[in-house]
Amino acid sequence: MNNAIIYTRFSPRPEKEGDAERLAADEDAETIRLQVDVCQRYAVMKQLVVSEILKDPETSARKTPLFDREQGWRLKHLPVGTHVLCSKLDRMFRSTADGLTTMAYFKTRGIVIHFADQGGCTLDLSTGEGEFMFTVLLAAASLE
Repeated sequence: MNNAIIYTRFSPRPEKEGDAERLAADEDAETIRLQVDVCQRYAVMKQLVVSEILKDPETSARKTPLFDREQGWRLKHLPVGTHVLCSKLDRMFRSTADGLTTMAYFKTRGIVIHFADQGGCTLDLSTGEGEFMFTVLLAAASLE
């Protein structure tokens, strides 16, 4: 079986006070839990062994490139052949340039990115079709 890392992220929220802050923290924890759950089910389907779960809370993918994030930078130093699992493309990228640069870097290192939930389908970047769809979806994520 192949080694996999799960990457999760949620976006920053405006300032909160009191109960609103506690409720927001609960929602954020649930968001991460759902992302991990989707990725773990995908890993089983693809016969991948998850060795680590990386979490970037309160992080803007639009403002902060993947390798500049608190946990995202660790993905740059993965061993050759590692698989990176993410529930949705927009959890990892909101910038077309960041996504394309990261994909090119991973490709030279033999690292494979998988997005588990793309409209009910999976997106596997180890294929030409996956790379094409990735590029189109990056443009859409940047537009949102």
